[in-house]
Order: sequence, then structure tokens, then C-alpha cells
Amino acid sequence: MVTAVLVIVWLLLRAMFEDHIERLTESDLQSRLLELAGALGVDDENHPALIADLTDPRYRKPAGGAYWRIVEDGRTVLRSPSLWDADIGATPTAHLSPSGIAKEARAPDGSLVYLAEREVTLDGSAAPHRLTIGVALDISAVEKLQRSFERQVVIALAVIGVALSLGAWLQSSFGLRPLSGVRAQLTRVRGGQASRMNGAFPTEVAPLVDDLNKLLERQEELVRRARERAGDLAHGLKTPLTILRITAQTAAARGETQTAAAITEQIDSMKTHVERELSRARLAGATAGGGALADARLTIDRLIRIVRRMPLGETIEWRNELPNDARLLMDPNDFGEIVGNLLDNARKHAKSILKVSIVIDGAERRICFDDDGPGIPPSVRETILRRGERATNEGEGSGLGLAIVSEALGQYGLALTIDKSPLGGCRMSFPAVGWVA
Repeated sequence: MVTAVLVIVWLLLRAMFEDHIERLTESDLQSRLLELAGALGVDDENHPALIADLTDPRYRKPAGGAYWRIVEDGRTVLRSPSLWDADIGATPTAHLSPSGIAKEARAPDGSLVYLAEREVTLDGSAAPHRLTIGVALDISAVEKLQRSFERQVVIALAVIGVALSLGAWLQSSFGLRPLSGVRAQLTRVRGGQASRMNGAFPTEVAPLVDDLNKLLERQEELVRRARERAGDLAHGLKTPLTILRITAQTAAARGETQTAAAITEQIDSMKTHVERELSRARLAGATAGGGALADARLTIDRLIRIVRRMPLGETIEWRNELPNDARLLMDPNDFGEIVGNLLDNARKHAKSILKVSIVIDGAERRICFDDDGPGIPPSVRETILRRGERATNEGEGSGLGLAIVSEALGQYGLALTIDKSPLGGCRMSFPAVGWVA
């Protein structure tokens, strides 16, 4: 862009200089015409003649670069000694000066000249003479001056171009450095290393940083309120559902089995809907505020202690092989919801062991939950991820756990994968997004 602008400037300056030089030459030719007209007269034989000397000595030097001539009836009757016995010839281009008074011509030695002519009437003793007087100047010196000017302009514009390029580099490197700082802080927030954009920023970008921090704060506040409302809803519905279940049991005791069954069915349906909506409300997902990092090993250790106290939990060997201080770019509550359901699912089906590990699959890291249970047939692996679906009708469970896990991972654009485990049972895994260890 800078180069294109400088080329345009060079063309404009060149045209302007040429125009000024031509106008200056034209003004000189006009003065010479007046001088020549003032020096004209008639001799004793009534012929046109010079009655005064012209000031430019080049007129008297052959091919001196300055020429004059007098034409009468199409014939040159007088000429300067610089022309000898030749004349000024026309050129095919016939380039005119800016005002059109002067035009290009050829001197006897072939050099390019500017020629200006005008009609004059010279009073004679017998009859007036109608003459065309002309003066010409060699423009080689002007062309040399123009080439010198163009070289100097090129040098000056080159210096300007270097200065502008250097200035642009300095501006991009130092003037826009505050924006690089903003980008670095945003990367830290997005990566979970910080919850806010911290540091000193120039006054030009400080309002932007303040607005972004307010947006992050507002987002966290919205998530917190949603979770609080979910808890309030759960607490508010707990008592009415309990009363309805007691009412159904009372009706069944009175022998009203159909009524009791209908009420119980509706209670279970309401409970399913409530659990589904509450699980959605508890998930922060991709909308969680910045700085949401889950301590993977610590969270799994805590949940294993809880699940071990549940039925069959004490008969299973729980292995948490995740490295210490491992972090995951996921809201801690969401990660706890996912892991809790996967551990609970393993508790119901594992025979003797459950292992949690990190597995590198190509360029991807995955958190894997392996058990030595009966496994899940490939034909039903997609089915059990749907809400209310189970692989078998045996054992406990409502078919909601894996559906909740799938929905929670979906908030982050992830998916749960079910495969055969090296331990002989089932492997459930998901990508370790933003893994830091």
C-alpha cells in the first residue's frame, strides 16, 4: 500500500514539475519574441532587417541552442547565425506547451527545441510587411534538469517509504502491544488460568477490559442464580411429592389399587421430569465463567469415598490413576456430576475392580473408566445413552445416569464413548478437554 501511494506521488510530482518547466520555457520564449519584434526594421531597400542586436549570445553561435527566424510569404527571409543556412523543422509528435503557444520542433543538428511564433506587421516605405517571427530554445538542458529532479524525488520518496514502513512496524510492534496484552489475558481466562483479566492496561483499552470483566462477573452470577433456583425447586417439590406418595400408599392400603397405581405413575413421571430439569440447571457447561478448572484427581477421590459406602461399593477395588494436580477445563460441578454418575454406574456392574486413568489416543487425551463387569453389547451402546433406557431390566437404576452424563458433556461439545475394556468389562471415556498436568 505504501509503495502504491509513493508511486502515485512520484507520478504527480513529475507531471507538476514538467508543467512548471514548460510554463517557464514558454514565458522565456514570449520575452524573446517581444525582443525580436522590437529589433525588427527595414533596410534601405525596404527589406526586413534587424536594426538592433539581440542579447542572447547563443544566437550568434552555430547550433548554439537558441534560434530565431523571420518568415514572409512562406519563405524564411532572415535567420539567426545559429541556424546557418538551415531551418527549424517540424516533428511528428508536435507536443504543445501547457498553453499551446509553444510546440516541439527540430533544430538543424537534430536536437529537440521548443518553438514559439507570432504574426507581426512591419511598416515599410512602399508597403507593409506581414511577417511570422519565431524563436526556439533547445530543451535538452530542461530534460536533463527534469531527469535530475526525478532522481532526487525517487531518493526522497524512498527515504519516506522506509520511514513510513519503519513507523508502521513500530506502531504494530509497540503501539498495538496493549492489544496483545488483552489477547494474552483473554487466553488465560479461556484456558482457565484466571477468572478475570488482571494487570495494568493503557487508558485506550482499559474501558474494554473493565467491560469484559463485568461480563464475566455477570455470567458467573447468572450461573450461580440458576443453580440456587434449581436447589430451591428441588426443595420445594420434595414435600408435595412425598405427600402424594403417602397418599398413594394409603389408597393402596384401602384397596384402591388402580388409583394408587395411577398416582404413583404420575409421581414417578414428575420425579423424572424434575430430575432432568434440575440436572440441566446444575450444569454450567460452556457458559461457565472464566477460570473454571476442575481438579480431576481430587474430585474423583472424593466421589469414590462416597460411592464406596453405597451397596456393593465395599466389594470393589477403586483405582484412581490420574496424576496429582491434574486439571481439566470444565466447571468443577459439571465434572463432579459426570464422574459421579459414571462411578455409580460402575458400582452397579463391576465385579471386583474399577480403574480411572488417562489414555492418550493419537493427539487426544481421554479420561477412561474401566471395569471388569459383563460389559455392554455394541447393539445397545447408543440406546442406553437415551434417557430412561437401560441395557437390562435387572438390578437397580432408572436409566437416567448415562443420559445425564451425555447431556453434561454435550454442553462442552463432547461425547461419551463406550467400548470394551482391557479389564474385560466396559470402558466409558470422554476427551480430557484443556488437560493440564
